Parts: sequence; C-alpha cells; structure tokens
Amino acid sequence: MMQMSDTERILSVLSEMQKDINGLKKDFVEMRQDMDEMRQDMDGLKSQVDENTKILGAVVKRLEMVDAKIDGLAITTASTKSVQDLWVSIGEHFMRMGQELAGSA
Repeated sequence: MMQMSDTERILSVLSEMQKDINGLKKDFVEMRQDMDEMRQDMDGLKSQVDENTKILGAVVKRLEMVDAKIDGLAITTASTKSVQDLWVSIGEHFMRMGQELAGSA
C-alpha cells in the first residue's frame, strides 16, 4: 500500500474543499433565483391586493349609498304613513263634529 505524501494530502484536502465551495456557489445561485421568483410573486400579489383594496373601497362606498337610499325610503314611507294617519284623524274629528252638531240641533 502506497502512502500519500503531505503534499498529496494537502492537494486532496484542497480538492475536496474546492468541490464543497463549488457546491455552495451552486446552492447560492439557486437561492438567488428562488428569491428573484419570490420577489416577482410578491410584486404580483401586491398589485392584486392593491386592486382588491380599491374594489372593496368602491363596494363599501356603494353600500353606504344604498343604505342612505334605504334610509330615505324608510323616512318617506314613514312620512307617507304619518300623512295618511293624519288624514284619518282629521276625517274622524270632522265626523265627530258633524255628529255633535247633528245631535245638538
């Protein structure tokens, strides 16, 4: 069996270190590509979130308008009902007055 000299052992260790460094470089390049892809995905998500926020803002504004219109209809309906009730009361009042006048004559 042949024994390695110190120089050969050093060269062997350096060769292994070089392989490890090359592997790390490859891993680093792959990580950088993954980060670039994630950055692109995040940019796309940011655009989508911004668009969704604008859409939700428009929906909220529209709902507020609808609520205001519903409130207006409720007030109009209540007012119409109040006027109708008032006419009924006035009519009843005139009927009683007429009955009282008829009874006193």
